[in-house]
Amino acid sequence: MPGLGAGEIKFSDGPSVICGGNGVGKTTILRAIHLILSGEHGALPSYSLGPLLGSTLRCRISVDGEDKLYEGRVTESGLERDGEVPSLRVGLLDPGSQCTQWLAELRGMANVRELLDAVEPARSNARELVEISYLVGKEYRARHLYELGDEEDSLPYITVESGGKSYSVEDMGLGELVLNTLHWQLDHLPRRGIVLIEEPETFISPRSQRCLVDVLCRVAVEREVLPIITTHSYGIAGRLPRERTILVHPGMREDDSIGIIRQPAVDQLNDVLGLPSYRSTIVLVEDRVAELFAKSILDRTDPSLLGSVQFTVVAGETEITEILEHLPRVPATSLVGLYDADVASLPQGVPWPVMRLPGRRAPEGELRAALDAHTTEGATAISRPLEVVAAASAALRGIDDHDWMLDLADRLNKELPSLIDGLSATWLEPEANREAASQLAVSLRDAVRMAEAVD
Repeated sequence: MPGLGAGEIKFSDGPSVICGGNGVGKTTILRAIHLILSGEHGALPSYSLGPLLGSTLRCRISVDGEDKLYEGRVTESGLERDGEVPSLRVGLLDPGSQCTQWLAELRGMANVRELLDAVEPARSNARELVEISYLVGKEYRARHLYELGDEEDSLPYITVESGGKSYSVEDMGLGELVLNTLHWQLDHLPRRGIVLIEEPETFISPRSQRCLVDVLCRVAVEREVLPIITTHSYGIAGRLPRERTILVHPGMREDDSIGIIRQPAVDQLNDVLGLPSYRSTIVLVEDRVAELFAKSILDRTDPSLLGSVQFTVVAGETEITEILEHLPRVPATSLVGLYDADVASLPQGVPWPVMRLPGRRAPEGELRAALDAHTTEGATAISRPLEVVAAASAALRGIDDHDWMLDLADRLNKELPSLIDGLSATWLEPEANREAASQLAVSLRDAVRMAEAVD
């Protein structure tokens, strides 16, 4: 798409959210999905068509194990479709805009009472009253809905009884009106379709935003629909697992293509939603080399994990154990004891997770063995000539691994973090080491999930 570039986004069963800053293309993506599935050019506001003109859209849908591909090109005259028209129903909801427009039209009508007298209202049943009361945050004793307008383009006129008073849409705040309208729209969705919702948090309190996600999950299951939502709100994005979140960000290429991150890291999502980031898991390591080695292999194995953990260097394995034994569990923080691989045994009975760095030796020994076995690759990884690296390694034979690491950095004129990062890349070359690093990432991510679940 012009301005967005080429890319692919996958959605699966259940609600999904698209997050991103202003102007990065969330709305364009939503409207592109609507256009390729519905073909309704006129259903989109004119200002939203510009970014789509000239685009080639493709949508692959799998239903009951059967895949179908729909394609089309967006022109000024409409969607030029290749092949068959999708039979799947798709709806586009923009509750903030729809409700303000509807309310303005309603207040300008002189014959509202006549229209209402000609329509038989639907009275909400007990389940509907419980759910809408949950959404709004106040107890409704009764609710009547009059469907005004054409069947294809109708909106409800709503009257409610709450707190001993009766009132209608003209007397509702915009948040209450949006929630009532959305609830009505969701319960009128066709079965086995797709519903696209544009920033439903508009005018809605954070509490009601979270409740709305619960209702969307109910609708997704009962009506077998796929909700796709754009949002800036943590109340909505934070209510769903990050596996259901897609982060859209400006691209780095000159063609202005956007970037897509599926299952973003906590700090990435918090940056977009304007929330302070904190790392829920503190990882205790024995020394600086252990910290740099762990960070480097995680950066190449599961980089998003680094946004959720904070490494803290302590005075060796004894101090790690003492901290784990004496610091009780608290809701806001989780500890992990990450020992060197050569520790004789991990402590038993401590209230925190414990694990070893990968390998059989301390990090210095692992990296030294990797350089000895793969000197050519190691020299390339640390950006030094092979003969210089070989000479430095030969001169340091026989010294302690810890001293070897510091002396090698000095002889090669390399900062310790840069040297360890290059050697870690060399260490990861054997498949067995990559598998061990991946297992460390899995164990640490499990610890982070446990901490987040407690929070």
